[in-house]
Amino acid sequence: MTLSLVLALVAIAAPAQGQPCADEVVSPQRVYAGVFLDEFENQRFFEGAQTAADVDRRAPDSVWMTMNVVEWGKPFGIESRPQFGAYRMRFSGIKRTRGSGIVPCGYGHFNSFVSDMRVVSVLSIEPISID
Repeated sequence: MTLSLVLALVAIAAPAQGQPCADEVVSPQRVYAGVFLDEFENQRFFEGAQTAADVDRRAPDSVWMTMNVVEWGKPFGIESRPQFGAYRMRFSGIKRTRGSGIVPCGYGHFNSFVSDMRVVSVLSIEPISID
């Protein structure tokens, strides 16, 4: 039953057979600053945000960013990963996008994100309130 549902959802969300994904655009490595939300099944980055209140969790253009907070944050005093976390950070990264959050062209959870961020180095990271 579950497999059938997943296959049906993929069939609905997938581009028409033979329709290719748009070419991936890879931006040059640069420094980013903003808020990283580490939530259940979602790890997203919001450039320019200063607090969790600054982000729109429903924004269709949020950027998927998989990051091991403990590994990258250890030099900054982060020793554990809460179930839901928010972090203000600066890092050097590379952003990729195809302009589509449709399976199989998107990124992240269920290929539902238009862009993906790869962290190259963390310059600063601090936990902030998620409220």
